This record gives sequence, C-alpha cells and structure tokens, in this order.
Amino acid sequence: MPRISSGKRYAQAAFELAMEKNELESWQEGLKKTAELSGNEELMALLQNPRLPFAAKRSLLEKGLGEINPLAFNLALLLESKGRLKLANDISQQYNELLDFHRGIEHAEVIAAMPLIHEDREAISRRREKSSSIK
Repeated sequence: MPRISSGKRYAQAAFELAMEKNELESWQEGLKKTAELSGNEELMALLQNPRLPFAAKRSLLEKGLGEINPLAFNLALLLESKGRLKLANDISQQYNELLDFHRGIEHAEVIAAMPLIHEDREAISRRREKSSSIK
C-alpha cells in the first residue's frame, strides 16, 4: 500500500473542511501565507526554540500571518505545536493540486528537445484537451 505524505493528509483534511464551509479561496490564501512564513529562516529558528512559550509562538504566527481563515490559522498552530510547520509549503502545494482537480484543471509537463514556438504550444494544448474529453 503506497504511503501518503503527511503534507497530503493535512491538505486533504483542509480541502474537505474548506469544501464543507465553502471557503476554498480563503483556505488557499491562508495556506499560501503559512507556506511563505515557513520559508522565513529567522522566524523558524525562533519558533523551534523550546524555551519560547507557546503563547509567544502564537503571537509570532498571528503577526506573521495577519488576517487569514481562522481554521487555517489553527492548522498553522497545530503544525507549530507538533514541530511540523516546515510541511506548510508541501501542504499548500497539495491543496492547490486538489483545488485544481476540483475545478477540472489538469497540468501536464511537456519536454521538448528544442524551444517550442507559440503555435506548437497551442497545438499541444488542443491535443491534450481533445484527449481529456475522450475519457
């Protein structure tokens, strides 16, 4: 049985909550802000300090994240309390993939030996759309 990454599990749970409350965009924005914040090395070093009380960590997160979906903020707090805030970028990416799938948006990677001109890109896009509609 394939293992599902922790980031994917968190993203799936967040997506289900967002769907239930019809808050897809606010969750997306909150997760994006959390991911950006987790890239701040100075802040991450502070948050990883075991001597810093949780109330101070919460305050740092509130200040860094600003106004975001309250449940997305709770997820950031949960991740911080478990020492998993570094998963925020993965969670945000996984959430975006789920959201795109929900919206019917598919992504494809095309590898070519030479740079493609605009017409070639358009032809590939049309071919992809055509093959998707056959399913």
